[in-house]
Amino acid sequence: MITCLSLGPALDVTYGVASLRVGEIHRPTWQLALPGGKAVNVARALHTLGTAARVILPLGGPVGQLVQAGL
Repeated sequence: MITCLSLGPALDVTYGVASLRVGEIHRPTWQLALPGGKAVNVARALHTLGTAARVILPLGGPVGQLVQAGL
């Protein structure tokens, strides 16, 4: 098992639009929020490759709760 230590976890948010038209207003039609930060992304990649991984990171506040729920 590989342990990944993160001092700065993040919540990576991606917004998507159905189509892009130059000069027009675009409103997101979907949103994806995933736990992120370097150590979390490394652990996710290791898991995808079949290697056991764990993440140690500080969590606090509303964003910390969202990151914890996403893990």
